[in-house]
Amino acid sequence: MSRALRLLLIALLGAAALWTVSRLAHEAAWARSWTTMPAALQATALALCAVTLLPFALLAAAVVRAPVEGNRFAGVAAIAVLTVSVGAFAIWQALDVARGDQRGLVFLFVPPVQLVGAVLALALSLKARGPGPA
Repeated sequence: MSRALRLLLIALLGAAALWTVSRLAHEAAWARSWTTMPAALQATALALCAVTLLPFALLAAAVVRAPVEGNRFAGVAAIAVLTVSVGAFAIWQALDVARGDQRGLVFLFVPPVQLVGAVLALALSLKARGPGPA
C-alpha cells in the first residue's frame, strides 16, 4: 500500500512540475522565441526553470525518504500535497489577470513558497530515528 501511495505522490509531483514549467514557458513565450534568444537569456530561462523545479525535487526526495512507521509518512504526504496545491492554486488564480499586466510575476513568488513546504517535508522525513551509535 505504501509503495503504491509513494508512486502516486511521485506521479502527482511530476505532473505538477511539468504543468508549472509549461505554464512558465507559455507566459514567457519561450516556444516562439527560443531560437532567437541570446545565449545569456536562454541560460537565465533555464536557471528559472531549475529554481521552479527545485521544490518538486525536494518534495519527491522527502516522499521517497519518509519512513512508513508512525505518522511521519502521512505528515510528509500531507505537506507535499498541500505545497503543490498552494502553488497550483496561485498560478491558476494568476491566469485571471490580463496578459501583460505582470501575470508572469507569480512565477517569482511560487517557488520560494513551495520551497518552504519542501524543506519542512524534507526535515520531517529526515527526523532522527533515535540515538545512533556513539
